[in-house]
Amino acid sequence: VNKIYACNVALEELERLDRISKNKNPTIWEKVNDEVMKMSFLNCHSLLDKFEDIKSDSMLLKSDIICLSETWLKTDQFQEDLNLRNYNLKLNSISNGKGLATYFKLDIFKHEKDIKLESMQLSKFSANNLDVISVYRSKEGNERDFIRQLKSMLSVGKVTVISGDFNICLANRKSNQISSTLQALGFKQLVNEATHIEGGHLDHIYIRGIINAHVELYSPYYTALDHDALCLSLQVLDQR
Repeated sequence: VNKIYACNVALEELERLDRISKNKNPTIWEKVNDEVMKMSFLNCHSLLDKFEDIKSDSMLLKSDIICLSETWLKTDQFQEDLNLRNYNLKLNSISNGKGLATYFKLDIFKHEKDIKLESMQLSKFSANNLDVISVYRSKEGNERDFIRQLKSMLSVGKVTVISGDFNICLANRKSNQISSTLQALGFKQLVNEATHIEGGHLDHIYIRGIINAHVELYSPYYTALDHDALCLSLQVLDQR
């Protein structure tokens, strides 16, 4: 027994691995910070099929607001089996392959407005110091019409986040009409990585206002063959 001892090299390696472990180095999204607003955006490709996974997803459940697109629901009628604990639900549904579902905390957000068209859906939510607009735009959605609808939802002088599946690949069409217009309106696009399994930069986040913002891509196993989730952590700064 007296001859059994740990290898110093092994101990040093164990300490090194511990220092760089995920438990010792949580991301901004994973850290608890009451001053940071957290919002997530995901093309879920059928909410009914993915709901059991979503309601158990500890990453998404860190969000103050969860914005889901491509819900594939045909009605906005409340469904008890889509209820998510500690969140209110607002549906903006139209048909298969389209639609929005937004889970939000009532003590932080309130629903403001929906736009429901065949080729685009938009839902606006407001908090004390910012607006969030969740979007889904079909490939055939007219860009000029989308811009017109989006402008009708903007509040003057308020920090605003616009995000969702735009079905425009920023890798191939960086100077598209929607992005160019939003840039001219003072918005900055934050996502610089592919969000689709085929390499497309289809999911965007546009922000206007004085904020500290950090975006993380998260790949849920249940949408691994389609889209990544966008996890946005932000802190609105004093704008005086």
